[in-house]
Amino acid sequence: MKIVFLLSSLGSGGAERVASTLSNAWVERGDLVTLVPTFSGGGAPFYQLDSRVEVRYLAQEVGIAGASGRGKRYFQRFAALRRLIRERNPDVVLSFLPNVNIAALAATAFTRIPCIVSERSDPSVQPIGRFWSLACWMFYRFADAVTVQTEYVAKRIEAIYPGLRRVAVMPNPLPAALLGQAQSQPVEVSHSGSSSQVLLSVGRLAPEKRTDLLVDAFVQLSPQFPNWVLHLVGDGPLRSS
Repeated sequence: MKIVFLLSSLGSGGAERVASTLSNAWVERGDLVTLVPTFSGGGAPFYQLDSRVEVRYLAQEVGIAGASGRGKRYFQRFAALRRLIRERNPDVVLSFLPNVNIAALAATAFTRIPCIVSERSDPSVQPIGRFWSLACWMFYRFADAVTVQTEYVAKRIEAIYPGLRRVAVMPNPLPAALLGQAQSQPVEVSHSGSSSQVLLSVGRLAPEKRTDLLVDAFVQLSPQFPNWVLHLVGDGPLRSS
């Protein structure tokens, strides 16, 4: 199978981690994967990618650094993306995140190439702005499928974006190396010389991540489990609170 996979960047975010994990798994089974970061100019991927995954930075395809004017840059990116998709003629185009999803749906319009877009959070609490919200409301109905990560979001998204052809729940995958560790013998880990059990949360500290619910739940349960401690690792607008 030939797959063109669109995402914003190859940085350190969660969507990038999942995209890297999926791409590595697909080329391992024999698929041809072209990974296209659409909104970054280049650089080494943060997560390790199999050498068989082809990476095509959209900005480099059009020499975007030399373009003047935002409208011109967007037009050049869109034209390059549509050209790349037609050149690759994939069996399916996949995309992550709202702004990339809109670009994917527009670039595959009238090509008869299936396009599957993915929401990586709950759109009812994820602030993406009025423009992108309206664009998703208009364009998502043309996707062959919209994937979400939980049943809860699946029940809500059709009310937010009506007329969807299909909604599928697809939880995040785990990298093969991590699965291998999980199946091996558990390892005792010491924490600063303490015998405490550590509950670790890693992620961006922003309202849509609902870290507040985790803290509230831990406060209610901690009297029953005094040997447990909660660690939050991350940065974001809610770090101080």
